[in-house]
Amino acid sequence: MERLKNNNLGMKILSVVIAVLIWFLVASIEDPVMTRRISGIPVTVKNEEKLKEKGYSYEITQGEEISIQVRGSKSVVRKLTAADFNAVADLNELSIMNSMPIHVTAKNNSDKIEITLGNVSTMIVKTDKLAETSVVVNIEVEGTPAEGYAVGDMQAKPNLITVEGPRSLLNNLKEFRVVVNVDGASDTVEVSAVPDLYDSDGEEVTSKQLTYDVSTVDASVEIWKTKTVDLELTYEGEPESGYELVSFDYEPKQLTVTASEDVLEELDKITLPSISIEGRNEDYEKDIEITQDILPEGVENADTDVKDVKAQATIEEVKLQTMSFTSANINVQGNTQNYNIAYDAGNEYKLTIYCTDSRMKKLTIGDFAPWINVADLEEGTHKVKVRVKDVDGVSVDKTPKISIMLTGR
Repeated sequence: MERLKNNNLGMKILSVVIAVLIWFLVASIEDPVMTRRISGIPVTVKNEEKLKEKGYSYEITQGEEISIQVRGSKSVVRKLTAADFNAVADLNELSIMNSMPIHVTAKNNSDKIEITLGNVSTMIVKTDKLAETSVVVNIEVEGTPAEGYAVGDMQAKPNLITVEGPRSLLNNLKEFRVVVNVDGASDTVEVSAVPDLYDSDGEEVTSKQLTYDVSTVDASVEIWKTKTVDLELTYEGEPESGYELVSFDYEPKQLTVTASEDVLEELDKITLPSISIEGRNEDYEKDIEITQDILPEGVENADTDVKDVKAQATIEEVKLQTMSFTSANINVQGNTQNYNIAYDAGNEYKLTIYCTDSRMKKLTIGDFAPWINVADLEEGTHKVKVRVKDVDGVSVDKTPKISIMLTGR
């Protein structure tokens, strides 16, 4: 027994191994190993200046963000987020295929986890010549000024911004926009804001490969009073021979405008460019767009519902028309002898005139006041010509000769 007691080294070693195994078993039960996918890790590009020194810029086509698999104890892995990792692509490692490896490291606990890259393990870029261009700054207004006021002059300082970046991106740039809220304003609104860049398709451009020579823009929007003034529109020329302008009209006849106070005081009406009806032989319609070119200098349209003036010229053919009348419609002049006058048995006569259909509908024989003159006639039967009064827009073709009999009392 004494010998067994003093020669138990093997038992001691076995006991230690069993203890360690038991510890690992307990640890794995209490804090097991787990694997977790973490997405949305942004990739930082290093040594951009090296490419820029060569006169080139780049645009990322793949690998701007990546996903990774992380393996480690549950107590560590479950707390990790994308912010716990650094992902870097170095332009010094750019290959002839325009790709470079992405290196991912943990900011903390790097000795306690294993990192495996997902499907995207390289960043792919498209290189392009470095260029610069000037892009205009436009002000975009939102909101509605106070009643009786409208948006006037707008200014942006600077009104051009120099953009540097890949030439392919620069080719499609259109404008910078600065939004100014004028809701309820009755005086000039001024803001300093970061402009947003847009391409010719109206899409916002947010490429990190573009740099600007300024970061903010000072925008000023003047708020002017409004005034409703008359619109004056006339026509010029004559229709084709044998046709007549029956009516000319347009709508609206007034427009609400805005301008600086001194300009507004002097403004009573706006004369629009005249419309030509020269040589026309049918109705003619035209929309006159209310653009800045046809408004007086310094005056702007404040009525958002009125975009144009609609003009209409009604043109009709002049036709031969016939009017009937009887002796009851005839006035007698020069009957100093007080003759009794007897008319033809039929007692219905025709007056032929040239006029349009629409004018004809409005005419009566009373407009012509038919009359005969018997001053130089003696008793007996006579053929006399009926005369008529001139009527605007009507050309008399022929008046009838009628038979009358004059008898004494």
